[in-house]
Amino acid sequence: MQRCPACFGGNMFGLPLDDGADIHVATDGNFHHRHRHSSGDCTPFHVPAYILPKAQVDLVGD
Repeated sequence: MQRCPACFGGNMFGLPLDDGADIHVATDGNFHHRHRHSSGDCTPFHVPAYILPKAQVDLVGD
């Protein structure tokens, strides 16, 4: 898995929420909408190497 150096390039980890936290996640419902085939090909909107696997996310929640 690769990580964005702009997001994960710091040397500190574990900042409290009051200090800005480590990661901010924003989601947009449009990412989950289906692409119309009639509109043709479009630029991919994500690179799988930057997506955390569900199993890893679930481990953090446990």
